[in-house]
Amino acid sequence: MVLQLAQERGRAEAYTEAMFKAFFQQDRDIGADEVITDVATSVGLDHAEACIAHVAARGLPFVGVLVDATGKMISEVGVNRATETGDPTAHAEVVAMRDAMTTHGLDTLTGTVLLATGEPCGLSRYLRTTITARNAPARPYTETGETPS
Repeated sequence: MVLQLAQERGRAEAYTEAMFKAFFQQDRDIGADEVITDVATSVGLDHAEACIAHVAARGLPFVGVLVDATGKMISEVGVNRATETGDPTAHAEVVAMRDAMTTHGLDTLTGTVLLATGEPCGLSRYLRTTITARNAPARPYTETGETPS
Protein backbone atom coordinates (compact mmCIF):
# COMPACT_ATOMS: atom_id res chain seq x y z
CA MET A 1 0.00 0.00 0.00
CA VAL A 2 1.32 3.44 -0.88
CA LEU A 3 0.62 4.86 2.59
CA GLN A 4 2.79 2.12 4.09
CA LEU A 5 5.57 3.03 1.64
CA ALA A 6 5.16 6.68 2.66
CA GLN A 7 5.46 5.67 6.32
CA GLU A 8 8.62 3.68 5.61
CA ARG A 9 10.12 6.72 3.84
CA GLY A 10 9.05 9.22 6.52
CA ARG A 11 6.55 10.87 4.14
CA ALA A 12 3.25 9.62 5.61
CA GLU A 13 2.10 13.02 6.87
CA ALA A 14 2.94 14.74 3.59
CA TYR A 15 1.24 11.96 1.60
CA THR A 16 -1.90 12.09 3.73
CA GLU A 17 -2.10 15.89 3.46
CA ALA A 18 -1.59 15.74 -0.30
CA MET A 19 -4.36 13.14 -0.65
CA PHE A 20 -6.76 15.33 1.36
CA LYS A 21 -5.83 18.34 -0.79
CA ALA A 22 -6.34 16.31 -3.98
CA PHE A 23 -9.81 15.27 -2.83
CA PHE A 24 -11.16 18.35 -1.08
CA GLN A 25 -9.44 21.18 -2.94
CA GLN A 26 -8.73 19.77 -6.39
CA ASP A 27 -11.82 17.53 -6.68
CA ARG A 28 -9.69 14.60 -7.85
CA ASP A 29 -10.73 10.96 -7.53
CA ILE A 30 -8.27 9.71 -4.92
CA GLY A 31 -9.31 6.15 -5.68
CA ALA A 32 -8.00 6.47 -9.23
CA ASP A 33 -4.70 4.70 -9.81
CA GLU A 34 -3.04 7.65 -11.53
CA VAL A 35 -4.01 10.05 -8.72
CA ILE A 36 -2.60 7.75 -6.06
CA THR A 37 0.76 7.45 -7.82
CA ASP A 38 0.86 11.13 -8.83
CA VAL A 39 0.27 12.24 -5.24
CA ALA A 40 2.96 9.83 -4.03
CA THR A 41 5.45 11.27 -6.52
CA SER A 42 4.47 14.83 -5.61
CA VAL A 43 5.57 14.26 -1.98
CA GLY A 44 8.94 12.82 -2.95
CA LEU A 45 8.27 9.11 -3.20
CA ASP A 46 9.90 7.22 -6.04
CA HIS A 47 7.35 6.82 -8.84
CA ALA A 48 8.29 3.22 -9.65
CA GLU A 49 8.16 2.21 -5.98
CA ALA A 50 4.78 3.91 -5.59
CA CYS A 51 3.43 2.01 -8.61
CA ILE A 52 4.73 -1.29 -7.22
CA ALA A 53 3.23 -0.58 -3.79
CA HIS A 54 -0.08 0.38 -5.39
CA VAL A 55 -0.22 -2.79 -7.49
CA ALA A 56 0.69 -4.88 -4.42
CA ALA A 57 -2.39 -3.39 -2.75
CA ARG A 58 -4.53 -4.57 -5.71
CA GLY A 59 -4.31 -1.37 -7.72
CA LEU A 60 -4.47 -1.32 -11.50
CA PRO A 61 -1.44 -3.39 -12.52
CA PHE A 62 -0.60 -1.77 -15.85
CA VAL A 63 2.71 0.05 -16.04
CA GLY A 64 4.81 0.78 -19.13
CA VAL A 65 8.33 2.10 -19.64
CA LEU A 66 10.64 2.55 -22.64
CA VAL A 67 14.31 1.62 -22.51
CA ASP A 68 17.06 2.22 -25.03
CA ALA A 69 19.41 -0.41 -26.49
CA THR A 70 21.56 -0.32 -23.34
CA GLY A 71 18.57 -0.94 -21.06
CA LYS A 72 18.51 2.62 -19.72
CA MET A 73 15.04 3.98 -18.98
CA ILE A 74 14.23 6.81 -21.38
CA SER A 75 10.65 7.44 -20.27
CA GLU A 76 8.75 8.02 -17.09
CA VAL A 77 7.11 4.95 -15.61
CA GLY A 78 3.79 5.31 -17.43
CA VAL A 79 0.54 4.48 -15.69
CA ASN A 80 -2.95 4.56 -17.12
CA ARG A 81 -4.09 8.19 -17.18
CA ALA A 82 -7.25 7.79 -19.28
CA THR A 83 -9.62 8.58 -16.41
CA GLU A 84 -7.63 11.51 -15.08
CA THR A 85 -7.03 13.18 -18.42
CA GLY A 86 -10.21 12.19 -20.24
CA ASP A 87 -7.97 10.89 -23.04
CA PRO A 88 -9.07 7.33 -23.90
CA THR A 89 -5.67 6.67 -25.52
CA ALA A 90 -3.67 7.49 -22.37
CA HIS A 91 -2.83 3.88 -21.59
CA ALA A 92 0.28 3.19 -19.51
CA GLU A 93 2.37 2.21 -22.52
CA VAL A 94 1.22 5.19 -24.59
CA VAL A 95 2.03 7.54 -21.70
CA ALA A 96 5.56 6.08 -21.60
CA MET A 97 6.00 6.37 -25.38
CA ARG A 98 4.76 9.97 -25.42
CA ASP A 99 7.09 10.87 -22.56
CA ALA A 100 10.15 9.33 -24.22
CA MET A 101 9.44 11.06 -27.52
CA THR A 102 8.74 14.45 -25.92
CA THR A 103 11.57 14.35 -23.39
CA HIS A 104 14.21 13.26 -25.90
CA GLY A 105 12.83 14.93 -29.05
CA LEU A 106 12.42 11.59 -30.81
CA ASP A 107 10.48 11.20 -34.02
CA THR A 108 10.81 7.42 -34.04
CA LEU A 109 11.07 4.68 -31.42
CA THR A 110 13.52 2.59 -33.44
CA GLY A 111 16.09 0.99 -31.13
CA THR A 112 13.87 1.17 -28.06
CA VAL A 113 12.09 -1.55 -26.16
CA LEU A 114 8.66 -1.16 -24.59
CA LEU A 115 8.41 -2.94 -21.25
CA ALA A 116 4.97 -3.49 -19.76
CA THR A 117 3.56 -5.31 -16.75
CA GLY A 118 1.03 -7.02 -18.99
CA GLU A 119 0.57 -7.65 -22.66
CA PRO A 120 0.35 -4.21 -24.29
CA CYS A 121 -3.10 -3.44 -25.65
CA GLY A 122 -3.75 -3.35 -29.38
CA LEU A 123 -3.54 0.45 -29.45
CA SER A 124 -0.10 0.43 -27.84
CA ARG A 125 1.20 -2.29 -30.16
CA TYR A 126 -0.14 -0.42 -33.20
CA LEU A 127 1.36 2.91 -32.15
CA ARG A 128 4.71 1.32 -31.26
CA THR A 129 4.90 -0.41 -34.65
CA THR A 130 3.78 2.67 -36.56
CA ILE A 131 6.16 5.05 -34.79
CA THR A 132 9.09 2.63 -35.03
CA ALA A 133 8.50 2.06 -38.74
CA ARG A 134 7.99 5.74 -39.54
CA ASN A 135 11.56 6.24 -40.76
CA ALA A 136 12.09 2.74 -42.13
CA PRO A 137 12.69 2.47 -45.86
CA ALA A 138 9.59 1.50 -47.83
CA ARG A 139 9.54 -2.06 -49.13
CA PRO A 140 7.32 -3.43 -51.89
CA TYR A 141 4.50 -5.63 -50.63
CA THR A 142 2.59 -8.40 -52.41
CA GLU A 143 -0.65 -10.23 -51.60
CA THR A 144 1.38 -13.05 -50.05
CA GLY A 145 3.33 -10.62 -47.89
CA GLU A 146 6.57 -11.52 -49.65
CA THR A 147 8.96 -8.94 -51.01
CA PRO A 148 9.18 -9.38 -54.78
CA SER A 149 12.63 -9.99 -56.24
